[in-house]
Amino acid sequence: MAIPSNILTFFIFLFPTIFFCISQATTFEITNQCSYTVWAAAVPGGGKHLEPDETWLVNIASDTNSGRIWGRTNCTFNATGKGRCETGDCNNQLECKDNGALPVTLAEFALNQYDNLDFYDLSLVDGFNIPMEFSPNSSSCRGIKCAADINAECPVELRTKGGCNHPCNVFKNDLYCCTSGNCTATYLSDFFKTKCPDAYSYAMDDQTSTFTCPTGSKAALSSTSSPMLLFSWMHRLDVFDGCI
Repeated sequence: MAIPSNILTFFIFLFPTIFFCISQATTFEITNQCSYTVWAAAVPGGGKHLEPDETWLVNIASDTNSGRIWGRTNCTFNATGKGRCETGDCNNQLECKDNGALPVTLAEFALNQYDNLDFYDLSLVDGFNIPMEFSPNSSSCRGIKCAADINAECPVELRTKGGCNHPCNVFKNDLYCCTSGNCTATYLSDFFKTKCPDAYSYAMDDQTSTFTCPTGSKAALSSTSSPMLLFSWMHRLDVFDGCI
C-alpha cells in the first residue's frame, strides 16, 4: 500500500528554568498530524501508537548524548506490545530499544557537543519511508527538510514495499556503503540528494548535511498547515534532579 506523501516535521524550542540544583534534560513532543496512523519510535525513548492529532512526549535523560527518531508504518501489535511494522520495525517491539529496520527516514541528534553545540541531521543513509522536516524557528538554527515523495520516484533497483532502499542496503559494496571511509557521491546517492538536499545521501555527505544549534539557546515553535507527523524538540529543558 502506498504511503501518502505527508511530512514528518521537527520543530525546536527551549525552556530554561533555574533550580537550586539542575541537570539539563531534553523532551521531544511528537504529534501525528498525518491522516493515517503512525507508530513513532525513538532510541532512547521507546515507541508509541499515534492516531492523527495524538501527541507523545519523550523525555530523554540528562546524560544522553545522542539518539534517533523515526516513524513506522502499517504496524500490528498485540496487548503485550509484540508485533510487526511494514517499515521502521524494531525487532517486533512497540517499545523500541533497537534501530529501525531499513528502509527508514531518520532524524538524528547529538547534544552538548564541542563548542557548546548541539548537532542534528536528517539521514537517508538507511533509506526512506516517509517525508520529514526539522524546522527550528531561530536565527541561529536552520530548518531542514526532506519533503519529496521519494517512494513514488524511487529507482526501480531500490524499490521495496513501503519505502525506498538506500543503494548500500541493496548492493552491499564499498561504492555505496563507504566501508573504507573513502567514497564519493554516486548517481544513486545523487538521486536522494536532488530530492532532499538537506539530508544525508551517503555516509560521507557531512558538509551539506550536518547542522548545529547553540546548546541552551532558545527557539520558538513554528507552525504549518501541511499534514505531517510533528516532532517538537523542547531542547535542553532544565529539570530538578534532587540534589541540594
